[in-house]
Amino acid sequence: MPRESVETVIRRFLAGNRGVDGASPPYLIDDADLSEHGVLSFTMRFVSGKRYCCVEPGCHLGFQSTRGWARLRHNAKETEVVLPQPLRARVRIVAEAGAIFTVLERLGVRHDKREEYEVEYSELEATELP
Repeated sequence: MPRESVETVIRRFLAGNRGVDGASPPYLIDDADLSEHGVLSFTMRFVSGKRYCCVEPGCHLGFQSTRGWARLRHNAKETEVVLPQPLRARVRIVAEAGAIFTVLERLGVRHDKREEYEVEYSELEATELP
C-alpha cells in the first residue's frame, strides 16, 4: 500500500483529536507503513514550540479501546483504504525538546530534552469503554 495513503489515514484519524484550545494538535507523522501482516507502523512527533495536553500516546491514539480502532477504521474507509483485520500498531513517539505539554506545565515542569520511545497496541487486546 502506498505510504501516502497510510499517512493520510493516520493524519485524518489524529485530526479528530482536540487539544486544550479546541484545535487539533499539530502532530507530525513520518515513516507510515502497513505491512502485509497487519502491522501499522509510524512515527508520531510532538513538535518543539507547539502545545499538547500530554505526552502519553494512549491519550492521543486511544488504541487501548475498541472505540479508537473503530475511529481509525472509519477514517480508512473514508479514504478508501482497506485495512486488514485484526490490526496491530507499532508507534515510535518522538517528543522534541521544547514541545509544550499542558499537564507538565501545570506542575511547573518544562520539557527540555528530546525523548523517543516505542509503543505497541493490538486490536485484539482492545477493551470496550463504558
